[in-house]
Amino acid sequence: MTGPRPESRVDLATALAGGGAILLLVSLFLDWYGPPGGGRGASGWDSFELVDIILAALAAVVLYDIARRFSTAANWPRVDPILKLAGPIALVLVVVALINAPPVFSFTDTKLEIGIWLGLVGALLMTADALFARLGVAVVVNPRNEPGPPPPPPAPPPPADPDARTQTLP
Repeated sequence: MTGPRPESRVDLATALAGGGAILLLVSLFLDWYGPPGGGRGASGWDSFELVDIILAALAAVVLYDIARRFSTAANWPRVDPILKLAGPIALVLVVVALINAPPVFSFTDTKLEIGIWLGLVGALLMTADALFARLGVAVVVNPRNEPGPPPPPPAPPPPADPDARTQTLP
């Protein structure tokens, strides 16, 4: 039995960070705040002046690093110092947005919408990758390379004609 190919190995923390970065980016297009009675809310892009750009940039850094890890080209610049802080910074920014609404909503009663909760989950997943890296914990998933079921046995030959055994050749 041969071992798995190196490119078939998947680091679970990296996969979680990638999913979190995508979730954070998607959340910026969804409503983060809305009026208490319902109606049109404000997306992450509408709610902030600079925080939305910072969150998108942090998610992009994580996605860039994942693409760099899986690329066969060796000339991608490394972003390790920023990568270690991308998740925690995104988490702090989203938590602050949860606690304190942006100034544009300071005079109205606002309701938290689905976008901010998805942004929080995305930032938590990005932070988990940074935490695993800091603690030196790695969870690697290797697909099994077990052989499949054995092939079926060959079909038995058809039964011989009993008259054919008694015939002699001239």
